[in-house]
Amino acid sequence: MTEEKTVEFNGKKYILTRVGWVDTNTHLRVDVSTSRKLYKAAARAEGSYRNAILNPANLLDQARRDREDKRLFQAEQLVRQVLSLDSNYVGAQALLCGILRDRGLPQAALDATVHARRLSDHALLTSRAAAYCDLRCWDEAVLELKPVLAAGGDSESFRIVWRIKDECPEAYEKPRRSTYPVKENSMLSPNEITSSRNESSELRHVTIYTDGACIDNPGPGGYGVVLISRNHRKELSGGYRKTTNNRMELMAAFIALQSLKYRLKVTLYSDSRYVVDGMSKGWAESWRNKGWMRNKKDKATNVDLWAQILDLAAQHEIEFVWIKGHAGNEENERCDVLSMQAAQEKHLPPDSAYENNQTTGNITPSLFDFIE
Repeated sequence: MTEEKTVEFNGKKYILTRVGWVDTNTHLRVDVSTSRKLYKAAARAEGSYRNAILNPANLLDQARRDREDKRLFQAEQLVRQVLSLDSNYVGAQALLCGILRDRGLPQAALDATVHARRLSDHALLTSRAAAYCDLRCWDEAVLELKPVLAAGGDSESFRIVWRIKDECPEAYEKPRRSTYPVKENSMLSPNEITSSRNESSELRHVTIYTDGACIDNPGPGGYGVVLISRNHRKELSGGYRKTTNNRMELMAAFIALQSLKYRLKVTLYSDSRYVVDGMSKGWAESWRNKGWMRNKKDKATNVDLWAQILDLAAQHEIEFVWIKGHAGNEENERCDVLSMQAAQEKHLPPDSAYENNQTTGNITPSLFDFIE
């Protein structure tokens, strides 16, 4: 087993675990910026960046084991720690791409590896090709595979080639740049909303209404979602035994976006200024860029939910629109009913992140372990 590493930094004590640096007082993982500083402090203390516990290869090995065990969130955090030290570490980029695909975030996988062509790593290019296939972007997938196949290819690249030939043979025969494939499909299924593109490759439009409710705040809470596209309609709801109103407003938006399988044009209506302004005015993105700090002193709250919403929203052409609550909007009123009914259910599951006071400073997977 690898020996535990401890570091004292700015008057606090931190320990390096398999999931990254942890504050020994709060038992919370630190943000990426602090993590980078702790790695450097530990390296200076040891006199070398090649101490075994700081070796990026060791961190990636643990990330691969976490991925195999379906601990995808932990695996992603380890890989991002490696990339915080060396953004051009191609092995880490390929692994990150695969992990984000496993989490159902193919667009985020592509955004995280935007410089793959410059790095010319075959494993990374193959992983990006698979992500394009998940988005039904066949032409882009073929272009990513070209340098891999020119070098002889491997079993994974050949598997992707056969997938393209099976689902869109014309793309493999004649590569061309297009936005999304031409394919008509049923929009709704029992567990998720799916969509496809029309003959002109325009994004299909989905209208979403969301609302959250909380009894006593904090207390039992619930969320309600209505999704509408063309002649299709779907309702989603759920609740937690102890949470807050703001968390349920965010949860409603998260659940709605998580249910979208393909890239869409989305209009999301909410009566929560917290949600709408946080996304439309760029507050949440700014907090994330500053290590989940609102300013130099105050930490952002509910970062476990904000982080997921930012990743999901990046996959769509989306607009957040505020509407006044309880003002006669039929779909907003329906969401309110769904959220209140969910909050009043018996034997509700825990909102683990809130109950364990892990909603600020850094991102924790506890709530999403239950959802997934």
